[in-house]
Amino acid sequence: NNSFNDNTWAVLANLEEDGVDIILNGNSSSGQNAGGVGRNGFGLFGSVRGNFTMDGQNDFPFIIASASSGLKILNSSNVTVSPGTVIKFELQDLEISGNLIAEGTASEPIIFTDLSDDQYGGDTNGDGTASQPSPGLWDAIWFYGESSASLKHCKFLYGARSFTSGMINVYSSDVNFENCEISDASQRGVYAENASPSFTSCTFTNNASAAVHFTGFGSQKDITFTDNMFTDNTWAVLAEVEADSVSIILNGNSSSGQNPSMVGRNGFGLYGSMKGNITLDGQSNFPFIIANALSGLDI
Repeated sequence: NNSFNDNTWAVLANLEEDGVDIILNGNSSSGQNAGGVGRNGFGLFGSVRGNFTMDGQNDFPFIIASASSGLKILNSSNVTVSPGTVIKFELQDLEISGNLIAEGTASEPIIFTDLSDDQYGGDTNGDGTASQPSPGLWDAIWFYGESSASLKHCKFLYGARSFTSGMINVYSSDVNFENCEISDASQRGVYAENASPSFTSCTFTNNASAAVHFTGFGSQKDITFTDNMFTDNTWAVLAEVEADSVSIILNGNSSSGQNPSMVGRNGFGLYGSMKGNITLDGQSNFPFIIANALSGLDI
């Protein structure tokens, strides 16, 4: 129940492998300092270790500050984000080597978006309507090989600045998306490398490259897409397979539209090579596409 007015930052914290909970309730912040800079929320940078809860507000966001290299969740850590929490980015990254549980609800989603997005978390930079969100304003979220995540009812918006492979970069097969929205990335929405994240009941809209791009799959887990909706992406899904031998299972997915350059590939694209015992379990209305890349697909 605190009120912050016309400060440079409402709150700013440099975390040094800290593991204490942050609980926000009933706080408000508005305005800018005399130099026209305002950060109306709880800023974070540094690193987190241990068990850590981010219990936030939908009108007083956490902000990944543009200091150091963003926020790191270290190996063996368990971070829980509560429903209704808004996390905004001031350019930088969220890097995860531990376990992230971000399970929102239909009525209280968890938001990951840009500082300028006033729709979620309010006027966080204090400039009224002078700035508007657009694709590619912040860097990325990274799930490294030892990480795991349960992501439910989360919205990921306006990321994938020029120095990243995608708005969400996944190097672990133990990352699962359910009822999530992934939209307005300036490159790929999700980039997965040698990993098999799963996607269930998610929506992907207006991602400039592929909504989901694979470079190799995880060796022990099939690729599953269930009841997802893709709209106005360059590719719904595109996979460069590298002598992979996991099955691909599609069920209940739909895709339509094109990117602003009038290019749309509404299906699951494949190129590269596959070997071993593989099942392509597809749909009549969401096709596999042998992509016009390299030399097509070798089995």
